[in-house]
Amino acid sequence: SYSFTAIRSGRMLETYSFALPIQLGLAGGGSGGKKSAINKTSPMEVIEPERDYRKEHLGRVKRNIERLAYCNFDNKYTSLITLTYRSNITDLDIANNDFDKFIRRLNYTLQKLNRPALKYICRPEFQERGAIHYHMVTNLRSFPFTSDVVREWRAAGTLPDAWKDEYNLKDLWHGKEAGKGSVNLEPIKKGMFSVCSYLTDYLTKQTDDKLQQRKSFFTSRQLDKPEQYYDSDAMQVFEQVEKSAKKISSWCYEPESQKINYAKFIID
Repeated sequence: SYSFTAIRSGRMLETYSFALPIQLGLAGGGSGGKKSAINKTSPMEVIEPERDYRKEHLGRVKRNIERLAYCNFDNKYTSLITLTYRSNITDLDIANNDFDKFIRRLNYTLQKLNRPALKYICRPEFQERGAIHYHMVTNLRSFPFTSDVVREWRAAGTLPDAWKDEYNLKDLWHGKEAGKGSVNLEPIKKGMFSVCSYLTDYLTKQTDDKLQQRKSFFTSRQLDKPEQYYDSDAMQVFEQVEKSAKKISSWCYEPESQKINYAKFIID
């Protein structure tokens, strides 16, 4: 059991303190160790007489995305990619299959050209007309295969030997299907606040009822995970960064027979 826990996600640190001990393994607290990687669970689940499961699910999605974002995209090499369809594709199975093919083609291209492995968090979304499109946050500051960049490479004599003209996002998205839709890449220039705002605004919308019972978001396998510490280990982690940490939010919650204090910090 534990009464204090800290979750470190890159420069973000979250702390939970409990009036009554929480049993490890029974409330998303891990498998019994003093330190564990976490991904899909909160450090605690509050049981209430009437629970809003939809709201709880979206809250977990938001927390997980924010933690993964701070672990993996808190640097200058970050961009937003949007994949759309020209036709009115509304079948998630078809769209998700297209998305998987796009990721495989992109990973293959990056590997052939000796580029860093792709990291991403992605969420499918339904447009007003019903068509599916995808929003992605990636570690590609700019996809270096636009026509302007290729011209610069050619002029400088630095075009990779493995270069092929179809190495661009549009062709990688279309595959053999011409006119599938558009691809837009926008570098993120305003830091992690911009990243998390984008992720939580677009990736946790409550209006996409068609996504219920489906995966809320996709991630690459290479993502670093947050780390959770307990009691004395958690206090040691907090004390190490306390002087350089700025508190950005906090709350106190008192369900029946329990009191929970939460705080979120950004470490300079």
